[in-house]
Formats: sequence, structure tokens, C-alpha cells
Amino acid sequence: MSYKSLWSSLFLENILRYNRYQNNVECSTLKENRLKHLVTLLALFCFIAALCVLNSMNGPYVDATSTYGQTTAWVLFVVSLVPYLSLPMSLANCLGLVLYNPYDRKKSSRNPVNVPKVEKYIHETVVPKDYVTKHGTRFKARALNYCLENHVNHLAVNDWIVHLDKETILTKESIEGVVHFVTEGAADIGQGPIIYASGHVVQNWVTTLADCIRLALDYSLFRFQFSYLHKPIFGFKGSYIVFRNKVEMDVGLDLGPKGSIAEDCCVFFALKAMERGYTFDFITGQMRENSTFTLVDFIKQRRRWFVGQLYTVLGVDTTVLNISGLILSLKCSVLMPMSLSNLIISLYLPFQRHVIFNLLTGFIGGSFWFLYAFGAFLSFFRPELLVREAVLGVSGMLHVRHACSGDPGERRCVLGSSHNKL
Repeated sequence: MSYKSLWSSLFLENILRYNRYQNNVECSTLKENRLKHLVTLLALFCFIAALCVLNSMNGPYVDATSTYGQTTAWVLFVVSLVPYLSLPMSLANCLGLVLYNPYDRKKSSRNPVNVPKVEKYIHETVVPKDYVTKHGTRFKARALNYCLENHVNHLAVNDWIVHLDKETILTKESIEGVVHFVTEGAADIGQGPIIYASGHVVQNWVTTLADCIRLALDYSLFRFQFSYLHKPIFGFKGSYIVFRNKVEMDVGLDLGPKGSIAEDCCVFFALKAMERGYTFDFITGQMRENSTFTLVDFIKQRRRWFVGQLYTVLGVDTTVLNISGLILSLKCSVLMPMSLSNLIISLYLPFQRHVIFNLLTGFIGGSFWFLYAFGAFLSFFRPELLVREAVLGVSGMLHVRHACSGDPGERRCVLGSSHNKL
């Protein structure tokens, strides 16, 4: 045997060994993810079952009409029905967790990600101060719309655009998810999950913990609407969005003043895109962001989202069915104080209710409490980091600083269709 044949045989043998190793790793990861999924579903069932049992053990009940009078009894009955407005969202949350494994990560079957290190691919766009859109769009939507002007937008129609917020940090798994979406996906618009704690110094524990449910909603409510319905029925975020340039050019971001208030939710844009027949899908792989630094900023952010979604529901030209999820979300937000008042009523004005109502209340309450716990688990629990952080904790406090560069409004990452690579 010649030296050339010997080296060829050794080379092929090493390739086969590597492929077998990769297959074993993938099989092991797949089994582990399936086990995690089953444990997650078991925890969801336990939360719901516990709340159902607690609702059935509220103590002695009395007949509301004979004890409090007919008028008071009717008021108590109407107030007790308010929490059931969130039943469709609770069902969607559970279906999203049951039908789809939140631990699975999709990778492209094509060539590995390869980015040419050429400075010509980096371009910064500065919005002129005197720029005014046709419909008077303001704030971040105004800046984004400027990038769509013919003399500014030099992208091909099939180029892919990724919208990120200024503090968004890309991760390896998010890049793999985006590449899988643009190379093997069939939808026109994609959106993925965002984590608000992992890899960051927690600036404010109150706002960060409150945002944990947003990560859980990404894997439940948003996963269901994108992967199963392929429509943004219940909402749409303004970050971690992927779509072709032709979609953005067709729909446009000149949303007007009312569509500019909560453009970071991008609900107005998403509904217009859905009305024109574009489809949506879910992108696996988490990106990282920060929660608001103060509680005041947190409240202002939620208030802006609420007002923006309200203007969207009142102003968008679409069917009631397409905005039914947003209408339910707004009603639940407005009636939240009345919904929470049922806790006080159950203590001081108890009355007899059918067992079905107790089970529905337990289902709704259990699923939402689980989402908070699940979001906190995904945000803070990292087994692979426990040993490292334990060692670092002996020597002192670990400080992690992140420098954010780019336009304070938004960074735009372009994927060229001519490469089919990121």
C-alpha cells in the first residue's frame, strides 16, 4: 500500500469516527430534551392540579342570594366571571408547551455559518433631522421607514433583514436558528425568544423577575400562534424579527402617529402583513436583552405598550377575528383590578359556585403561575455554569459588563440572499 493510500484511509476513518461521535451526541441531546419536555409538562400539570385543589378548599360556602341579597349576588357573579376572559390565552399557552418542545434547537443542514470579514458589509445609516414621512410617523418607526427609502435601501428584494433593539446580544444558537429559518423555513416573517437575565448583571431584580414571564410566553403563547396558527393573533414583539426586504418594502413602516407609540411591539406592522397574506413562524435560539433599569421605566413601558395596542385595535384595517387576541389581552389588562378582587371576595364574601368554575379558575391560575416559574427557571438556571460561578464566588463578586454599540434606536443586520450564509 502506498503512502497516499494509507493517508487517505486514515483520513476517511477519522471522518467516520467524527460522524459517529456527532450522531451519538445528537441522539443524547435529543433524548435529554425530550426528558426535559416531559418534566416540564409534569410540572405544568402539578401547578394546575394544585390550584384546582386549593379552589375547592376555600372553606364553607353560602347561598349568595339569600345571604347578600339578589343585587349583590348578581354583582358577585359577574365579577367572578372576569378571570375567564383569559381562558383562550391559557389554552394557547398550554397547547404551545404541549405541542412543541421548548428545549429543541434547529440548525441548518447546509454548510456551516460563514461570514466574510469584509468591512464593505458594514454600513451605518444616519436619519436626517428634517426627515418627515408621508403619514407623519414618529420615533423609532420614523427611523426604520427612512431605511426603506429608495435612495437609502440598496438591498435586493430577497435579502433578509433582522431587527434588533440597541441592547440585544446575539448568541450562537440564535444565529443557528436564524440561518435555519432563512434557508429551510417556508414562512415570510419569523420571531424568536428573548431572555432578560442570562449572561447579564441583573440591574433590577423586580423588573427582571417580572419579565421572566415574557420568556415563558415566547415558548408557549407565541410559539403556538407562530408555529401552529402562523398568525400574530395575540401580539408581536419589536425585536428579534426576521423577514425579507420585499416584505418590509411592501407593508411599509410609515404607520402614522398612532402606530408610532408602541412600534417596539410592531403589532400594527404584523397585522398589516397578515392582512396581505404573509405567514409567520417561530425561530428557535434565544437572544439576550436587559429589562428596564427602574420600576418607573417598567411602568412607562407597559403603559406605552397598552396605549399603542389600543390605537392599533381601533385604527388597523382588518377583521375582528384577526385582532380578537389583542382585544382579549386589552380587556384582561383593563379588568385586572376587578379580576384580582376575587381573591378578597373569596375571603370575606364567599358564595357557592359550581365545580366547573373552580376547575377553570384553577386551570387559568395554575398555568399563569407556572409560566412565571418556568420563565425564571429558563432565565436563571444554568447547570453548566454552576461550578464556574461557585469558584468565582469564592474570590469575589463576578462583574460582567457589556458594551452596546450602534444607533440608539436600532441595529439592523442584513443577510444577503446571494450567500445564503450569515
